[in-house]
Amino acid sequence: MPKITRSNRAFFILAIIAVVLALPAFLINLGLLPLFTDEPTRGTIALEFMMRDNFLTPTIGGELYFNKPPLYNWIIMFFWNITGNINEFGMRLPVIVSLFFYSISIYRFSRVSFSKKDSFLNVLIFLTSGRILFWDSMLGLIDIFFSWVVYMNIMLVYYLYNRGKLWALFLTTYSLTAVGFMLKGLPAIVFQGLTLSAFFIMQRKFRLLFSIRNFAGILLFFLIIGTYYFFYFRENTGMEEKVFSTLFNESSKRTVAETGIWQSIQHLFLFPVELLYHFAPWALLFIFLIRKGFWKLLKKDSFIIFNAIMFVVNMLVYWFSPQTQPRYLHMLIPMAFTVFLYFYRHPETSIRLRKGFEYFLGGIAAICGLGALAMPYLEPLENIPDILIISIAAFVVIGALSWYFFRNRENRLMTFALILLASRVVFDLTVLPIRFQEQTFATHRDKLAEVAGKTADGHVFVYKQTAIDHFTNFYFERQSGEILRRKTGDFEEGDYYFIAPEYLPEISARMVDTFYLMWENRKTLVVQYYVENYNYKTD
Repeated sequence: MPKITRSNRAFFILAIIAVVLALPAFLINLGLLPLFTDEPTRGTIALEFMMRDNFLTPTIGGELYFNKPPLYNWIIMFFWNITGNINEFGMRLPVIVSLFFYSISIYRFSRVSFSKKDSFLNVLIFLTSGRILFWDSMLGLIDIFFSWVVYMNIMLVYYLYNRGKLWALFLTTYSLTAVGFMLKGLPAIVFQGLTLSAFFIMQRKFRLLFSIRNFAGILLFFLIIGTYYFFYFRENTGMEEKVFSTLFNESSKRTVAETGIWQSIQHLFLFPVELLYHFAPWALLFIFLIRKGFWKLLKKDSFIIFNAIMFVVNMLVYWFSPQTQPRYLHMLIPMAFTVFLYFYRHPETSIRLRKGFEYFLGGIAAICGLGALAMPYLEPLENIPDILIISIAAFVVIGALSWYFFRNRENRLMTFALILLASRVVFDLTVLPIRFQEQTFATHRDKLAEVAGKTADGHVFVYKQTAIDHFTNFYFERQSGEILRRKTGDFEEGDYYFIAPEYLPEISARMVDTFYLMWENRKTLVVQYYVENYNYKTD
């Protein structure tokens, strides 16, 4: 039986604390805020699948939607069903489950080069990077699930190749590419092409791309996605060109061709700085790469150099795409962190540099602790229930972790990750309720529920080209149980219409209510159609 050392015992205790903190950190108030950014789009498609009892054809407002294949909408429906509610929590829960499996994958592949302790640390570094911890883990979007699929795909290329399982390599990775395609379209193919090309050039086995194994993988890819599109086009005849041209345009619209040369040049210089900001504080580990003998040390570990090359090759696509969003990069960031951690831990790394970085993190830890103590005296937080209790508890937890951070040098990075998780719990309990109170999302959501109640005795349509956002689609349809379709003629007495003020003179109607679109703050009228005109007011 292996001896349990003090170091192993400390790691085991810290790992338990990490799990205990991560559960509330990622779950508290997950469903508090109304849907945001692209969430209403994903939610509306899933909702209309259920309302139409048709799971093949994505629609919004009953009109065909072509921008993304439907797999993630199916996943949302699954979680709504298992939670029993069509709500924000069920919409965002797939992201948390994805993060769980993503974490297992990062740990498993990190074990190729790292100890159990550093593999677990690598997971915590990813989970507590700024963009994950304080943004994308709170939103029910495709990107984290898609990133997990792509990361698995890339890692399995290395893993299966080094075990001599070439058939499994091609069949498995092309299957994952098909899953990625059904999530987000063409980017999955780009990742597969770049990864296989770079890897086999690196191995001097480029001829394998022309082998029967690769062609079998390609065939499997087309078989998987072709099965879906066979049934889709049987139901939606004549839509082939529209579907694939839209998927292509979705993938190319953020490139130089769409944004112009000057914006692209600016992006080339700003992109690295933005990465440091969005994935702080751990992105600052890149300083350990700035050293003599970089290539010599990198080449000592084939898995580390694989991560470095895959990161660079696949990141170039985004570096030259001016409208890249940080959430598009989550499949590549663990590769960068793997390389950073390797150099941070390497015996030849400067002890002075390592200590300097650790004390920088210690300064952040101290700020977190003092910030927790100051919370009851901050005006925005004074209306948070039990703010004094939250403040004291946060100060005790973060203070204790900060004390251990300075006392135990071996586990400093892991301890700092725990401080960040504790800070996220505080964020959930304080900042999210403030956002709920101050932002207008809940007001818009409640107004649409009110409008649904006032129009419950008839059918509701969008009048002609009146602008409607997906936020309105989702929350009105969820409340009313009716798809909000657009209508240009054949008006029936008693029908309700969402109508822009400029269209009002065209229709005989009684004023019912008004509301504003979420994103454009554009006034929209709710009217009921009658054959004889009514006197109405638009103010």
